[in-house]
Amino acid sequence: EKDILVIKRIMFGYEDYVKPLKVSNETHARVKALAEQTNRPLSEVANLLVNFALERVKIEEGDLW
Repeated sequence: EKDILVIKRIMFGYEDYVKPLKVSNETHARVKALAEQTNRPLSEVANLLVNFALERVKIEEGDLW
């Protein structure tokens, strides 16, 4: 399905991500849980999730504040 991101579990892995991205404590906890479930680095899972969202985002006009 197009609206589902599948992250496969791996035995081990490492990829270097150098730019920080600040998120709420709740979001961090959710991403960390996914990272632990898939045995992938936290940054890798965060990168997958952000890229998945960026490919599907739609910008609309809205009220100013």
